[in-house]
Amino acid sequence: MLSDIHDTVRQNLESFGHKHTHLMAAFCLYGAYTVGSTALGWSWRFFKTFLRPSKNLFKRYHGGYVVVTGATNGLGLGYARKFAEKGFNLVLVARNSEKLNTVKSELLRSHPDIDIKLIQFDFDKPYTEEGYASLKESLDMMGDISVLVNNVGAIGTNLFEDMPIDIITRVMNVNLIPQVVMTKFLLPRLLRRSKEEGKRTAILSVSSAAHYIRLPKSTMYSCTKSFNKTFSDVIGKEYGKYIDVMVTTPGPVISNMVNEKAPFVITPEAHARWVLSDLGYNTETFGHYRHWMSTTMFRLPLLGTQFIKMRDRYLNDKSKSSN
Repeated sequence: MLSDIHDTVRQNLESFGHKHTHLMAAFCLYGAYTVGSTALGWSWRFFKTFLRPSKNLFKRYHGGYVVVTGATNGLGLGYARKFAEKGFNLVLVARNSEKLNTVKSELLRSHPDIDIKLIQFDFDKPYTEEGYASLKESLDMMGDISVLVNNVGAIGTNLFEDMPIDIITRVMNVNLIPQVVMTKFLLPRLLRRSKEEGKRTAILSVSSAAHYIRLPKSTMYSCTKSFNKTFSDVIGKEYGKYIDVMVTTPGPVISNMVNEKAPFVITPEAHARWVLSDLGYNTETFGHYRHWMSTTMFRLPLLGTQFIKMRDRYLNDKSKSSN
């Protein structure tokens, strides 16, 4: 019986092919295009991830100061360390002056030839011109700034109905306002440096894989990180002729918000190293290839459901350990 069905299907397909040769040719061409483009895409991804040489960033941006927000832990500290390794001077911005001095001492022990300036500022507040005046004055006093790293961020993990208003506003204040305001403050200087002095500049902003994987219990975080990416994309379209504008969408990285037991976690230094290898080439990067792979997989419905379960178990375990 199965052989009869097989023969019938084959005969019908052959008859269809003889009657609609142009349509069959179009199907074949589309199939070849799909397979070829997929193979080419994966080959290009492999090349630029593992084989493409990094740009000499110190030479590309003619040295200068790198401004890093949220610089005392997590990704901010990772970026500070990697830029220091490349010989850049640093402007570190964070709310805790004691931690800022600790990080400065650590970096100078390893890189005594660089200059490090500190700005103590708490981004956990709504924007007012008066409230941000001290930050602008401090930035205006800095020397030759070549790179801005918009990193500072906050997270809230709870169902939206259970999330207190103060947590909601904190996530918005920390994830949205600093990226916009820091870019607004420094953009004229970066443009002038590129246009008038012929020295390339860069704006690197941190979004999140949460832009692509909209998880339950991360309403405000996912929404604000989508804003981060969109803002960077549009700024890149407006000023990419003069400034290297790139956004990164990492998965979990060890920080005050995430510990080493989270799924697919990597160190801040590993992420920063991979991101900086893309700077000057791309307008967007996941950074570490593991985050590209995990985000690609978890955007699939079935795997995404499993990831949500793993994430919920991690959050439950974290909640129990903190009680």
